[in-house]
Amino acid sequence: MTTAFGPFTLDDEARQLCRGAEPIHLSPKAFDLLALLIHRRPEAISKSEILDTLWRNTFVSEGNLAVLVKELRDALDDDAQRPTYIRTVQRFGYGFAAPAAEPVSVVPISPITPAAVTKSPMRVTITARTSESAISKSRERRIAESSAAAEARAAYLDKRPPDWKWR
Repeated sequence: MTTAFGPFTLDDEARQLCRGAEPIHLSPKAFDLLALLIHRRPEAISKSEILDTLWRNTFVSEGNLAVLVKELRDALDDDAQRPTYIRTVQRFGYGFAAPAAEPVSVVPISPITPAAVTKSPMRVTITARTSESAISKSRERRIAESSAAAEARAAYLDKRPPDWKWR
């Protein structure tokens, strides 16, 4: 997922933070922390939850987290006293403060001209509607198949020995 905030873009799949078109280097843990804060925005996340998420089954001190937050603030040109992006929740943890949005990509569709429809029989087939009778026959067939399966299941269960138990 790609998320835009301010002049920055965070691309989870490419694991890349960019300011405009310029990539910004982040350590893997700093990237994971930024992604966690952005995806859980505007919620504040406790330090212990962040430590558990970033360093699973490993003991690290809160000092490691402070170093990552400083790395992020430096990369984002953020100020701890007047935060734009990463806010500190005193004696609790951190949260993402800026508005962020997932960009929507729009694919333009070319208009269909009558000439294009006559040249391509596939378009006529695709746009043709299914009749109501075909839909109801399909629905009846699915109901008959499911009831036949239910009857077969019931017949099988009736043939179990009396001392049979679920395991």
